Amino acid sequence: MALNNYSDLKATVADYLNRDDLTNQISDFIDLAQKRLAKRFRDVGTISSANPTTPFFLKYQDAYIYGSLMEAEPFLGADERVQLWTGLYDRAVAEIRIPDTNSNLSSYSGLQAAVSDWLDRPDIDGSIPSFINLAESKLKRKFKGITNLSSANTVNSFLTSYPDVYLYGALIEAESYLKDDARIPLWAGMYDSSIASVRIPDTNANLSDYAGLQAAISDWLDRADIDVSIPSFINLAESKLKRKFKGITSLSSTNTVNSFLTSYPDVYLYGSLVEAEAYLKDDVRIPLWASMYDSSVASVRIPDTNSDLSNYSGLQATISDWLDRPDIDISIPSFIELAESKLKRKFKGITELSSTSPTNSFLTSYPDVYLYSSLIEAEAYLKDDARIPLWASMYDSSVAEVRIPDTNSDLSDYAGLQATISDWLDRPDIDGSVPSFIELAESKLKRRFKGITTLTDSNTTNYFLTSYPDAYLYGALVEAESYLKDDVRIPLWAGLYERAVAEIRIPDTSSNLSNYAGLKAAISDWLDRPDIDNSVPAFIELAESKLKRKFKGITDLSDSNTSNDFLASYPDAYLYGSLVEAEAYLKDDARMPLWAALYDKSVAEIRIPDTNANLSNYSGLKAAISDWLDRPDIDGAVPSFIELAESKLKRKFKGISTLSDSNTSNSFLTSYPDAYLYGSLVEAEAYLKDDARIPLWASLYDKAVAEIRIPDTNSDLSNYVGLKSTISDWLDRPDIDNSIPSFIELAESKLKRKFRGISTLSDSNTSNDFLTSYPDAYLYGSLIEAEAYLKDDVRIPVWSALYDQSVAEIRIPDTNANLSNYAGLKAAISDWLDRPDIDSSIPAFIELAESKLKRKFKGISALSDSNTSNSFLTSYPDAYLYGSLVEAEGYLKDDVRIPLWAGLYDQAVAGIRIPDTSSDLSNYGGLKAAISDWLDRPDIDNSIPSFIELAESKLKRKFKGITTLSDSNTSNSFLTSYPDAYLYGSLVEAEAYLKDDSRIPLWAGLYDQSVAGIRIPDTSADLSSYVGLKAAISDWLNRPDIDDSIPSFIELAESKLKRKFKGIIGLSDSVSTNDFLTSYPDAYLYGSLVEAEAYLKDDSRIPLWASLYEKSVEGIRTPDTATGLTTYAGLKAAVSDWLSNEQLTAIVPTFIALAESQINRDVRHWRMENRATSTMTTQYLARPDDWVETIRLKSTGSGTMPLQYLSGMAMDERRASGENVAGEPRYYRHVETQFEVWPSPSSSVDVELIYFQKLPELSGSNATNWLLLNAPDVYLYGALVAASPYLGDDARVAVWAQMYATSVLKLNEESEKAKYSGSGLSMRVKGLDTGRSRNQYYYGVH
Repeated sequence: MALNNYSDLKATVADYLNRDDLTNQISDFIDLAQKRLAKRFRDVGTISSANPTTPFFLKYQDAYIYGSLMEAEPFLGADERVQLWTGLYDRAVAEIRIPDTNSNLSSYSGLQAAVSDWLDRPDIDGSIPSFINLAESKLKRKFKGITNLSSANTVNSFLTSYPDVYLYGALIEAESYLKDDARIPLWAGMYDSSIASVRIPDTNANLSDYAGLQAAISDWLDRADIDVSIPSFINLAESKLKRKFKGITSLSSTNTVNSFLTSYPDVYLYGSLVEAEAYLKDDVRIPLWASMYDSSVASVRIPDTNSDLSNYSGLQATISDWLDRPDIDISIPSFIELAESKLKRKFKGITELSSTSPTNSFLTSYPDVYLYSSLIEAEAYLKDDARIPLWASMYDSSVAEVRIPDTNSDLSDYAGLQATISDWLDRPDIDGSVPSFIELAESKLKRRFKGITTLTDSNTTNYFLTSYPDAYLYGALVEAESYLKDDVRIPLWAGLYERAVAEIRIPDTSSNLSNYAGLKAAISDWLDRPDIDNSVPAFIELAESKLKRKFKGITDLSDSNTSNDFLASYPDAYLYGSLVEAEAYLKDDARMPLWAALYDKSVAEIRIPDTNANLSNYSGLKAAISDWLDRPDIDGAVPSFIELAESKLKRKFKGISTLSDSNTSNSFLTSYPDAYLYGSLVEAEAYLKDDARIPLWASLYDKAVAEIRIPDTNSDLSNYVGLKSTISDWLDRPDIDNSIPSFIELAESKLKRKFRGISTLSDSNTSNDFLTSYPDAYLYGSLIEAEAYLKDDVRIPVWSALYDQSVAEIRIPDTNANLSNYAGLKAAISDWLDRPDIDSSIPAFIELAESKLKRKFKGISALSDSNTSNSFLTSYPDAYLYGSLVEAEGYLKDDVRIPLWAGLYDQAVAGIRIPDTSSDLSNYGGLKAAISDWLDRPDIDNSIPSFIELAESKLKRKFKGITTLSDSNTSNSFLTSYPDAYLYGSLVEAEAYLKDDSRIPLWAGLYDQSVAGIRIPDTSADLSSYVGLKAAISDWLNRPDIDDSIPSFIELAESKLKRKFKGIIGLSDSVSTNDFLTSYPDAYLYGSLVEAEAYLKDDSRIPLWASLYEKSVEGIRTPDTATGLTTYAGLKAAVSDWLSNEQLTAIVPTFIALAESQINRDVRHWRMENRATSTMTTQYLARPDDWVETIRLKSTGSGTMPLQYLSGMAMDERRASGENVAGEPRYYRHVETQFEVWPSPSSSVDVELIYFQKLPELSGSNATNWLLLNAPDVYLYGALVAASPYLGDDARVAVWAQMYATSVLKLNEESEKAKYSGSGLSMRVKGLDTGRSRNQYYYGVH
């Protein structure tokens, strides 16, 4: 229908809403939408029955339609169309612009007019002077000499030079009125960009004295309001420097210079700038200055290929070769022993390797396992060796491939299943729990499949095990997860389990899809849920209903109408559609998305187009749209879709006449029929909801529109008029043509700040050299300035990139410059910077760069106008060039060239090195000379003896018998053997003088590596006895000064182990060993080493030992497998066994009781439902003691009427009103342990209560209940979770909590299925979300 007046609008809104009950409210919706539009736009006018149309309504009908639909939201609840209508409304409103093109930015009034036009909010025009004033206030804090704009002072130099700064600043200040307007971030970005280009540096300042330093800081800060604080900034910076360097005298008005300022002016400059941070808040320059401050202050393997892995000696030789640490070769047998100890816990029948037993079957079969595990055991000697993670990974990979299956077992019976699970788990310590794993897995399978009988020693097989043994196998393996912790095989087994279960299908092969009975049988077979077979006809009916809305002429299937043309032609659409309708019964079934996709695919392929339609006229267009939509129920709205699409096209293109029954075609339809077609289809979106075709149509519409161009071919880019004409053609927005001169002016303003000598274009100055040479820079720059009018136009980023590209290609280099002297260097730097406004600062950049170079290299004479070259410039001109360019960073802000120049500078400097090759490391003199050469800091050569002394002091604390080096004692055995330890240790000690020198971490790493290679271990110790354990701990600690504390370390470690494991006998001089030490020596060893932490401070070996301790303890488990889970005693024993903490055994009953309380809150099962009856004589009725939640309360008298629940407030209001009379109770509420009813009974009333009752509590006298018998996992995991406050950060708690939540969810789902099985009745209660079960609301499972 055409939208020409108020009546048409009401009819269209009613059609969209499709809600007869809201017909009378539509006028209100329109009125509310109209008021909203009036707040945003001028001259909207009011439409009504009396005034049926306005110009605004006729021009922007879609804003009225979608605005009115939005206002209906409170009546529509969670209707998903509201969000769509809101988006369409926002899009429609965003396209309404009537700019004031008479304004310019050269004066106060023009600025106000431009701000008003950009804001497009006439209701806040009165606040624009305030916005300008607030923006001006900010600018004054950043720049000097800005006079206030006003009606009397209509212009100032800043507005003339930088009008865009004023414009964007004022727009930003309007933010509080605009709320979440998407233009704010754009304006803020443009403001930051424009303000970043404003710089007028004070080029008279230099850094050679106090006054010059203050002036330079003031210029860099560019904050006149804090100039008086600059002496404080200098003083604070100086204070920091004094703490780092000696002999700095304080600068002041009377002491205007010192040697530090002369040598390192950049340190003073950047240090003072950093101190101003508190005044600058989030100024982006702070991190840059801090970085520059820090920067200125900081100024093979030849393997032994003769070895093999076939025997003990070959294994040792290979390990030695891989380690490449001859100093620890004697510890290799210990590494092999520790590795072997681990392997024995994982695999049976490994005999120990030794000199007398040089090989075994495991070494022969899996030599890589021995190799990599032994290498890992050397970790404590290797510290942070990068090879450790690689070896660990290769060990895990090789171990994962070790399988010696028990080939005597098969999966055909219970015993074979147990044997196979034991073999796959490869954990003999938990074999006793295998029946429990099978029981838990079986419990899950029973919930999915019918007729599975429980496997036991007396019932050794069933049909399910015979048919699907892999489901039993992988299910049981997954249940062992809590014993295996982070075993990498768990996810693999879980995936294999899911795959095995997914493949279990016993299809009914007698069905086909050619009739109703066959369709029902096929759906039942695919669903594989006999409990919902009775609902299959309902699924077919729902699917059919959907298909009827899309396709004409489908007759209903039924027992009497067993087929139709649609079923015969498209049986897959019926099948998949019906399966999808079963989703509410299947919850998170993984097949749903597949069925939905297959349904969509089958429906998408159904097309019976009307081939009589063409697109050359109005009727043909309507017919084609109807055919594409394929929705006969909305054919009547097709003219509206065309009208809405046409409305959009008119805003983009001139001269489109409106199509109608009397005007059946126009030139636009003839030329661009696809734009009309796809535009109209997109407008039908509100009727189609989430139709997958909408995005395709929208894309095709955008493509069709993008290809429509009728350029003005009379224009060219050689003059002002041609430029304006071309911009108008590219923008394709005739409504903003009058703003094009402003766009050109703003673009030109930017270009002037980058390039010299650009004269302003105008009607009187129609061209300039820049336009002639670089017309694309003008064109793309002006197009970008139109962004605020174009909102999210996809062309903006393209134009922006083209602008950047065109500007980047503009270079007029000074080809007379070379780098052989001072003048040439300055000219080259000026050319590279391409910033003539900072040319006068180039000598300062050279001076700062030179200052850095002097600190790194000797003999550089300062360049100046009188000293035009030096040997360093001649040899390394690139170091000077890139260093000076980097120093200009403070002026360039975020220039992308800075990182490139910094990289080239670092590369140039790194290539400069003239080492002192006459030194060696065999004596004191040679050591000092080498250190001096490596440091490359002649100013600290005198401190080198101190560095050596400090390094030597550290080495003495680690190694015995080191004599002090000096001029009289020029060498010692340690220097002869380990010169690198002396060298790197001394270099590290120089750190305080080098600050953040990037070489320090390298030297520290080399020092650690060299020291780590120094070991003379006591190889006479082994781990089989108390004495051997103490000796090994002493050797690993390498701290003879704490040897006396080793028994204490062992005792503390033993105490921890006793808390985790039963039956450990304390070691002592009289008890030299125990079973635990024999079986798990590594747990004793690493546990004792960890206890020494207090003596070792920040020793980097502690975390490694702690990790090895945890790993060794994790592998120790001896669960109590003699108990089952179906009795109270068995549950307690299982909880205690899983917790593995004997201190908690006594309070396990408490954990079970807490779990029962939680289960009462979480579980709603049909077995918990109970019925109680009573007689009421007063307004109160006592609740049963085992009550948990009310299902229904009703009187069983003559009315047999359920009582409705009321809140306490509502009940009080009824009693307070005049209605408080006696009679038949109709309402109830909960009061403490009672029900209160209203009205109070006038006589005795029989009532019936249906409620959920508490679980029967487990105890010594009540050994089991229905839940423990049917779902023991709920009890088990609930009790384990209840113990979590006692377990700290135990990683198992999260696993248990997840398993508890899963088991509860499945139990509740099982109850729901059981309660409604066999029922084909589907109910929809008005106002209730029927997509959720009641239980989902009870316990928060959404």
